[in-house]
Amino acid sequence: MKTTIWTLLLIGCTNTEKDTAEIQSWNSAPLARISGTCPTIDGSRALQTFTSNDTERAVQFVLPSDPGKNIKPIFFFHGLMPDGSNPTNQLISGLSLQDIADEYNMLFILPVSPVWELFGQRFHLWDIEQGTEENDLTMYDDLRSCVAEHFDVNNSDQIDLDSLGALGFSGGALFTTVVLSNRADTLASAVELSGGGDLSIPAFANPFAVHTPSSHQVPVFLSSGGSSDVWPDASLVVVNFEEATAHLFDEVQANEQISVLCTHDNGHTITPRGWTQALTWLDVHRFGEESPFVEPETDWNDWCVWEPFSLN
Repeated sequence: MKTTIWTLLLIGCTNTEKDTAEIQSWNSAPLARISGTCPTIDGSRALQTFTSNDTERAVQFVLPSDPGKNIKPIFFFHGLMPDGSNPTNQLISGLSLQDIADEYNMLFILPVSPVWELFGQRFHLWDIEQGTEENDLTMYDDLRSCVAEHFDVNNSDQIDLDSLGALGFSGGALFTTVVLSNRADTLASAVELSGGGDLSIPAFANPFAVHTPSSHQVPVFLSSGGSSDVWPDASLVVVNFEEATAHLFDEVQANEQISVLCTHDNGHTITPRGWTQALTWLDVHRFGEESPFVEPETDWNDWCVWEPFSLN
């Protein structure tokens, strides 16, 4: 039987309805009705399956080992990876996400993208072509609602949906642009590591990772890796992440969003300094509250800019 969450009230996972006086309210957008089933949310870090919009999906969770109150939920969207790999587990192990979850009291939500078949290759990539994004956005809505429902049933003051952040690397950063454009009213902050927006891709009629400004001005941290931050390589550039990131920065600046663009010279990778600053960004923002980064962070000024900037 499908589980349902009404947009204004949370109803528990059991058959017993909770007293609405006990239900936490959030300043961010109301929860969506779940389109399928919820995955198991526990500390096992196992790959969990669930259904969303009549499609089987998978997700991994990294919970704090000793969770306190006001856990910050963070969606982490992986980049392009070969079919048959475990892209979310590679993020968990490669970035020591359990240690990060423990240190920052964060819950990492790591969904697995669909698999594309293109040019004889099969690979994981988010549905980021304009006009195809709805299923992945529904999955995002479902997981947000499932997390809220899980903690409402078990301990409603443990989760803080008003601290929810979106984080992505590479193709996952491009999907973060899609979330930023279509679900800004759910986000306290967004971080893109080698992402961007409004890409023209050969052989596709529609642009990828289209950015649409929102009335809710989400604080955005962007970083890119210089002239070698390209895909698949310098001899055949299909995506130039430095240019795409600079373009998105101009867009969010024009929308008067608190934002910063940090550029390193290490190519298509996540640097230790960029990762630390990204975590700081996710840690300090709450929905509807003034950003601590209203003024530039002087310690970042050697590699970050706070004013509109364009490579064109």
